[in-house]
Amino acid sequence: MVKEMSEEHKEERRDFSMEQRNWLETEKLKREIERLKDDNEQLGNMIGQRNEELDATISRE
Repeated sequence: MVKEMSEEHKEERRDFSMEQRNWLETEKLKREIERLKDDNEQLGNMIGQRNEELDATISRE
């Protein structure tokens, strides 16, 4: 009986540990997604600015 409880306890700890790892990985991925969104927005702004500069150059010629 003690051995059964011990095995059950080990399994519960493994499950809990896996849940913690999954949660941590999910949080890391959420932060990475936000960082990539910010990078994407910055690149979009840079491209828009460059397009405006090119349009201004073309209209002068």
